[in-house]
Amino acid sequence: MIPLGDIDRKPVRAPVVTGAIIAINLYAFVLEFLFGAPFIFRWSYIPAEITAGADLITLLTAMFMHAGLLHIAGNMIFLWAFAPEIEDAMGRFRFLVFYLAGGLVASLAQIIMIPQSDVPNLGASGAIAADKLAKLPDATGAVFPSLDQLNAASKTITEKWDAVVGVA
Repeated sequence: MIPLGDIDRKPVRAPVVTGAIIAINLYAFVLEFLFGAPFIFRWSYIPAEITAGADLITLLTAMFMHAGLLHIAGNMIFLWAFAPEIEDAMGRFRFLVFYLAGGLVASLAQIIMIPQSDVPNLGASGAIAADKLAKLPDATGAVFPSLDQLNAASKTITEKWDAVVGVA
């Protein structure tokens, strides 16, 4: 079965950020197809380069790239199935921060495991896994963490980010 949505809860607001993320992923995939290996090597992250302090932007750009048609299809289907509800509960900005943080944490975990690797890494799987984790039911059947907990966590992350970059 392919999950195309959640019948238990329907978002009240349109999933604008989710739609934008899907569009960016599709656009990046077209660019990968058109420009091939040089594009992939330029915009995917390489752990050895990240640990050397080079090409840090690729931690972000690699989140929107995919290794093939099945990779992007699977990720985008799961993103569409799970993310709109999370976006609706958290709000658009907080959801975007949550999504990007999930992808960044996954990338950093990969780098920690093999910091000297020279193999390019790409994909949105870490960010999408964070969205799926947000809907994981606990033993009682309640969503864990609860959407209230996610909202509080995303607010804390946003506040800390604002403090770091000096936003009032």
